[in-house]
Amino acid sequence: MKIEKEKIDSFVREYYPKPYAVLISGSYVDGNNNEFSDIDVLIFTTKRKKLFSEMISYNKLKIQSIIIPVQILQELLWVDYITCKGAYINMISKGYILKDTKLFLKNFKTHCIDLQQNGGRKLSHEEVFKLRVKITSLLDDVKGNNNFEELFLTIWDLIDSLTILKLKFNGNWCGNDKHRMRQIKKLDETLYHNINKAINSFYIEKDKTHLIQLVENEIKYFGGLLPYYNYSNVTYSKVSANYLVIQISLKDKSEKDAIIHCIEKIRKVLEKIKEYKILNYYYFISSSIGFNDENQNIYFVIDTEQNFINDYLVDRLKFLLEKENKLKIIFPFRFDPRYRFSSDSIYIKTAPIFYKTSQLLIDKPHFALDQNFQLVFAISFFKETQKKWFSKDTKFKSFLNYLFNYWFPSSYDDGVSSSTKELLYKREKTLSEFNSLFSKQETSLKEILIHNEFTYYDITKDLENIENIDEIPLFKTHLITFDLPEHELKKWTLYKEILYRVLSIILIDDYFISYIPFVMLKLKENE
Repeated sequence: MKIEKEKIDSFVREYYPKPYAVLISGSYVDGNNNEFSDIDVLIFTTKRKKLFSEMISYNKLKIQSIIIPVQILQELLWVDYITCKGAYINMISKGYILKDTKLFLKNFKTHCIDLQQNGGRKLSHEEVFKLRVKITSLLDDVKGNNNFEELFLTIWDLIDSLTILKLKFNGNWCGNDKHRMRQIKKLDETLYHNINKAINSFYIEKDKTHLIQLVENEIKYFGGLLPYYNYSNVTYSKVSANYLVIQISLKDKSEKDAIIHCIEKIRKVLEKIKEYKILNYYYFISSSIGFNDENQNIYFVIDTEQNFINDYLVDRLKFLLEKENKLKIIFPFRFDPRYRFSSDSIYIKTAPIFYKTSQLLIDKPHFALDQNFQLVFAISFFKETQKKWFSKDTKFKSFLNYLFNYWFPSSYDDGVSSSTKELLYKREKTLSEFNSLFSKQETSLKEILIHNEFTYYDITKDLENIENIDEIPLFKTHLITFDLPEHELKKWTLYKEILYRVLSIILIDDYFISYIPFVMLKLKENE
């Protein structure tokens, strides 16, 4: 391993200079590698926002290079958990650390090991039902068709669905391809051998009896086959927690009127419901959650009782929004609004800030997507955070630098550019654009900073006595360069998440969000 380690180290220095951290993983680390194996090299960076992967031949090594922005680690882990695939969690858990910065990767690896041991998200009753429907339909196709050549893809789809049900039912990691079968063998070695026996019997002996018996026996544990079913009823129409998320997909911002109209339509219904039901809500703008693309969507988060959502609210909203043809609306959307906040208790304590921020716009819908309003609000909000959260000006400036460095890659990494040189050019170009914009706005921005007082609400009231700060994983404190005790470092990461969510509630998109700490730093320099 020593020779390969030196080669990989040389590869990283040549192709990706100045990485934040580097980890080697895959079969190379397991000891299961062969002449056809590639080496997974995970390169963590602070200079990108989009995940990027490429296969490179270097010095007789086949390297699968995966560039991971540290800013999206929470999203990667959440998608791993929600899909039960665990691809990144498993790679990082078993990986060999080649380079680290401030123990970031050591802490992150420890966190991933804990996640791996806890497993993924268990299937809901609706998801189990849908898989049973699919397996029943596929098995009927197998039983009713004796043309074995036509059944090849059906067989693979049937085995795929059965193994997904078997693994995900109790939150076991699922994975794909060979990794799926390894998990099956680990969970139930008898089933593993029976699957292989049934497939061999089908392809070699043209006998489907073993496969049919295998599926019928395995499905009994989950409630059996569904001889009578209706595809129209097979939906993810129920939620499994006390919140509902609606995704409103945006094709472009020229749909501003349609966006505002849709938001207002939903809010009017929710405000009416609040007269007799405990319910809170907020909405925010964000890049597509769980995907590596540039689409900006609106996410509406409604916090209320699970039974009320399932028994009434979903149907009410379907009736309300069914004629919204200009926008693509998905709900219940599978997204957990709490995942950025590390624990339920922290999210519950911070959520009132988000509710109140949304309430500010109830009587001002025309302010949505208005950049002047966004700047006034953001600068005022940052002024208030300085008063309440930072007693020393030097700390606040360091905090602003932390925010800017964390958010700035979203302003120039569009996911299209792959070369470091091209990204650096875009970075400098965007920085120049920010400076030009600030020069034009400097006078008005100074007026906002000096004269505009924050009168909306006392943000500190909702943040008093937040418990369980120590539940925030230490790896989240990366990029904080100011020397602070561990508890304070974790507080800064929480402040960052609160500010990000508040700014996204007033619909500041990912491209523009780093301009806010940039402006505050410029104004502080001129004080």
